[in-house]
Amino acid sequence: MFDKNVDLLIVGKNYLSLLMGIENVLKKRNVLLLDDDRYKLGDDYLNGINEFEKLFLEEWIDQKGIGELVDLSKYLKHQDNIFLLGNKRLRLGRDYWSNLYEMVRQLDFNWELKNDLEGALNLSFKTEFNELMGFYLKDQAHRLVDLKISADFLYEQFLTTAPEIIKHLFKVTKGGLLSNLNKPTIRDQYIQALLFASRGFYQYDTDSNIGDAEFFHLFISMLAPYYQIDHEKLILDLLNLYQKQNGIFKKTSICDWSFDKFRPWALELSSYEGIVHPRKTALFFGKLNDPCFKLEPEGPLYSSIGIRCTLNNSTFEPMSNTKYIICSDTMIGTNRPFWWLKISDNQLLAKCFIDFQKATKLSFIREELEQFFASEIKIYFPDLADQIIAKDISFDHDICMVAQTRHNEIELRPRLVYQPKGQITHPTRDMFYLGPYNKKAAGLISTLMELNHISLDVTAL
Repeated sequence: MFDKNVDLLIVGKNYLSLLMGIENVLKKRNVLLLDDDRYKLGDDYLNGINEFEKLFLEEWIDQKGIGELVDLSKYLKHQDNIFLLGNKRLRLGRDYWSNLYEMVRQLDFNWELKNDLEGALNLSFKTEFNELMGFYLKDQAHRLVDLKISADFLYEQFLTTAPEIIKHLFKVTKGGLLSNLNKPTIRDQYIQALLFASRGFYQYDTDSNIGDAEFFHLFISMLAPYYQIDHEKLILDLLNLYQKQNGIFKKTSICDWSFDKFRPWALELSSYEGIVHPRKTALFFGKLNDPCFKLEPEGPLYSSIGIRCTLNNSTFEPMSNTKYIICSDTMIGTNRPFWWLKISDNQLLAKCFIDFQKATKLSFIREELEQFFASEIKIYFPDLADQIIAKDISFDHDICMVAQTRHNEIELRPRLVYQPKGQITHPTRDMFYLGPYNKKAAGLISTLMELNHISLDVTAL
C-alpha cells in the first residue's frame, strides 16, 4: 500500500516524466508516476535530440541537483538525418561546420553565402566554428533554464547575442527559403518540400506560415548535431533511481476522474489500487486517447503509423545510425505528406504521417498504405524492394501539426479541458500538459521549457 494523498501525480512513463519525478522526490515530495497506455509520447519524440536540446536538458539536470545522478551522454549516439526531397539530397545531423557546409553547398539560393563565407567554409575554420556554435548555444541554454516564467523561444534575445556569422547565415537562409516558396519552377520545388519536412521532423509542425522564433529554432536545429537516445536503457536507469529515492511507480490505468472546482480531486485506479488524491497533475502524451479530456484549441493533425519489416539478408547497406526523411512537392497536401525510414540489424523501421481524419480504423487504409509504401521503397531504396519478408503495421503515438492548426494563437500552452458526459466542459486547474501539441511549435525544446516552468510552479507545494 502507499499514501493515496500525493503532492504530484505524473501520468505517462518516459525519460522526461521520470526526470520530473526525480526532481520532486529529491525535494521530499510525495510523487506517484503512473504508466497508463493511453498516455504516451511517440517514439520519435523520445528517441532523438539535437545538440541545443541536449545542452538545455543537461543544464536543467544540473540546476535541479540531479547532475551527479544522471549522465545523459551515456545514452546518446550520433545520428545522421538525410532529407530526400525529390532528386535533392541534404545530409544533416553532423557537427555544426559540416551541416553549414552542406546547407550552403546544396541550397541553390545560398549563392551569396558562398562568396561571403568563403573563409568560414574553409576546412581550417571547422574547429573554430564548432567551438563558436558550442559556446553560443550553451550560453543560450543556460539563459532559457534561468527563466522564471513560461515563455516562447526568445528570438530577439537569441539573435541579438548570436555571433555575426550566425546572424548573417540566418538572414540569408530565411530569405532564400521564404522567397522561393510556391514557385512553379522545378528547381525551386524542393525548397517547399525541405521546409515542410524539416519542420515536421524537428518541430512536429508543417505550417509554412512560420514566425521568427520558430524559424530561428528550425535554423539552429538544422545546424546542430543530432543524437539517437537509447530510451529503453535511459528510462530503466531513471526508474531505478526514482524508486530508490522513494518515488512511487504503478503500471496501471485510470478508471475515472472526479473534479472539484475544475481541479482533479480524486481518481480511481484499476487493479484494486483504490482512490488517489493529487494536489498537482502532469499528463504526458502525443495523441490523446482518453475521452475525459481534450486540448483547446483543437485542430487538424497528422497521425503516425509505424511500419516494421524484417529483411532477408539485405544487400542494402545504409550508413550506420542514419534516418532518411522523405518528402516531395507532390506529396505535400496529400493524405501522406512525408515519411521516414531507418534500418538496423536486418530490421526496417518506417513511419508514415497521415491525415488524422482518415485514420479512424487501420483496416480502412491498410491496403492503400501498403501500396504507397511499396512504391516509395522502389523509388528511393530499390535494393530493398525484394528483401522484405515480414511486415507489421500499427498506429503510433507521434503526431504532427497541420498548417494553420495554431496560427493566430497567442498563449504558449494549450488548455486541457475536462469533458464529462452530459456536463459542461471547462479548462482544468492544477493540471499540466506536456507534449508536442504546443501553440508555438519549437519541437522538443517547447516541452523542455514547459517542464522547467512546471518545476517552478510546483515549488508552491
